[in-house]
Amino acid sequence: MSEILNDIFGYKVDGVHFLGLVDAKSEDDFRDKLAALKSKWDTTEDKFRRVEKGAHTLPSFHAWFVTYQSNVMMETMITPVRQRAGLGTPPDPFYTNPSESINRELKRVVDRRPCDLSVFIEKIFSLIQQQNDRITQAVVRNGEWRLRNGFKFLEVSSDSWYNLSEKQRKTHMQRVLHTQLDEDTIHTTAIVLHDDDSEVEDTYSHLSASYRDLLLPDHSNDAVIQAIWKKAGELCNQPGLVVHVPGAAASLHRMVASKSGDAPHFVKTPPTLTGQFICDDRCLNYKTYKICSHTVAAAESSGKLREFVAWYKKNKSVNLDALSKHGLG
Repeated sequence: MSEILNDIFGYKVDGVHFLGLVDAKSEDDFRDKLAALKSKWDTTEDKFRRVEKGAHTLPSFHAWFVTYQSNVMMETMITPVRQRAGLGTPPDPFYTNPSESINRELKRVVDRRPCDLSVFIEKIFSLIQQQNDRITQAVVRNGEWRLRNGFKFLEVSSDSWYNLSEKQRKTHMQRVLHTQLDEDTIHTTAIVLHDDDSEVEDTYSHLSASYRDLLLPDHSNDAVIQAIWKKAGELCNQPGLVVHVPGAAASLHRMVASKSGDAPHFVKTPPTLTGQFICDDRCLNYKTYKICSHTVAAAESSGKLREFVAWYKKNKSVNLDALSKHGLG
């Protein structure tokens, strides 16, 4: 029945998100998509019942879903609802996993037994302190934890750390704790065990130009540029996600799959070949920063990524600073 769950919640293949019912743009769009799924769901349920039950009964899941679940999803899950909740455009999915994880950890620290409020507060304070200490150790590369590859710019050498005042340390840790995780990442933490070598290696070397050429001297934009390169690498590694524009095979223009929408992005180059690549108006990242995973992937596909990097360094140095201040978006 995972096929039905994919139809409802969408799914990802090699980093590309395929939309589900929860991504409907309106209630009418939701109803239309749900109605179109009836035949498919009935067929899927019929096959399941024949195998599992050994007898044929009329499919009923679609009717049950329409009666008991559709209104709830339209009121709480579809795209405009999540947009109004501040989850972005296009909106991020919302999961209760983090809160469930916290609940499980709280139960662990009290041994799953009732306790006095004062004892509970003390245990929670101790838990928070342990987590903060673990993050601090990762920042100074001490102990068994390290910052993930995209958060290395937050590291401070042990010598430098111990030369900072208490106020300076607190200021830096506030920056660490308020740094946002990349919206497309599957990770829920910025730290990783030291022996996880896959996280400390440079995973972007397969592209023809290094993201390091765009990093600021103070490394303040490392996470942003690395995230763009990571997504571009994923697009280039999957056949069919970066293709020539139909009827323009000789040009550098490309169609690049969208990881969050229905239609692919159109990336073009200006008539004068300056090294610039331009994404369409639907790409919020490009509109803000003049660089995105789609333009990087298109440049790589065209064999012009080095030229694009050189053009960006020459023409968009101010935007690099904006990237470091505002994040990937």
